[in-house]
Amino acid sequence: MYNNIFLGILIALFLIGMFLVNRVYKNLKSHHLATYKALGAPTLFLNHSMKSDALMIKFLLKRKYLLLNDKKLKRTCDILLLHMIIAWVLLFIYFFI
Repeated sequence: MYNNIFLGILIALFLIGMFLVNRVYKNLKSHHLATYKALGAPTLFLNHSMKSDALMIKFLLKRKYLLLNDKKLKRTCDILLLHMIIAWVLLFIYFFI
């Protein structure tokens, strides 16, 4: 029973993560086109690759979004970064503990 609840939480986190990533992509595309192109001009489904995922994770972990001086982007990226850390910890717990 607890596995089903935990799995439901992970699925909800996945959907929230997709929403946040989409917001970041849209913000970058409309306000910071050079950075968006440097990340491989990714979209949520089209032009989505492991390379673009790696570039996005690097962008978030190194907090490069702070250099863009965009309060809305900063808030969204901070939430996304926290979300990713929580999701990674929960995935580790689900599969290894």
